[in-house]
Amino acid sequence: MIGAPQTKKHPAVNVALQLWSTHRWTLLWYWLIFVLAMIVICIFMYSAGPEKIESLDESYWLESGGFSPKIFLLVIGILMTPVSLASFVSNGVTRKHFVAGSTMLMAALALLSSLVFAAGSLLESLVVDWIGFTVKMGHPPFFRVLVEQFFLFAGYSGTGWLIGSAFYRYHWRVGVIISVLSFVPITIMEILADSAGIVKLLELSVTPPAWNFGLSAVLLAVITAALVALNYYMLRKVSIKRKLI
Repeated sequence: MIGAPQTKKHPAVNVALQLWSTHRWTLLWYWLIFVLAMIVICIFMYSAGPEKIESLDESYWLESGGFSPKIFLLVIGILMTPVSLASFVSNGVTRKHFVAGSTMLMAALALLSSLVFAAGSLLESLVVDWIGFTVKMGHPPFFRVLVEQFFLFAGYSGTGWLIGSAFYRYHWRVGVIISVLSFVPITIMEILADSAGIVKLLELSVTPPAWNFGLSAVLLAVITAALVALNYYMLRKVSIKRKLI
C-alpha cells in the first residue's frame, strides 16, 4: 500500500526546528532553575512577616526576576549567527531562509518565556491575596504582562542577534560600535513597558510616556520588527566564515 506523499517543509521551518532542537533543553533547564529559585526567594520573602510584606510597593517577581531571562535570551541571540549560519549555508540553506528560521525560533522562545513569566506574576498576586496581605504590589493584568514581556524578550534576543551578526560580518571595532548602538532600541522598549532592565540597572531617571497600552504595544512590535530587518540587512550578502565558536 502506497502511503500518502509527505508534505515538504519550508526551508525556514526546517531551520527553526533544527535550532529549536539545539536550544530546547537549555531553555527548559534555565526556566526550571529560574522558577525554583524564585519560588524559594518568594517563600523567604513572604515568611518574613506582614511588616516586611506590607513595605513592598511593587511585584518582586516582575521587578527582581525580570532581568535574568532577558540576559539569557540576549546570549542565545549573540550566538545565533556565529554558531549556526555557516553550517546551514553549507547545507544549501539560503541566508534569507536562515534569517526567517531564526526569527521563528526567537519568537517561539520569547512566547514560551513570556507565558512562564506572566504566569509567575499572576501566581504571585494570587498567593499574596490568599495569604491575606493588603499590599498593593502593582501587578498589571495577565494579558498586558504577556504582551509586553513577549516583545521585550524578543527585543533582547534580537539585540543579541544583532551583536553576533555585527561581529560576524564586520571588523571587531565596527562590531563594538554596533553593539553599543544596538542597546538604544531595547532601552526605548524598556521605557515604553516600564520594565526592569537596562533603565533601572543604570538607575536612569526616565518617566514612561503616558500612552495607552495599545499604542505602546504597536511601538514595541515596530521596534522588534526593525531589529529583525537590521539582522536581515547585515546577513543577506555576508561572506560565510568558518565557525567562530
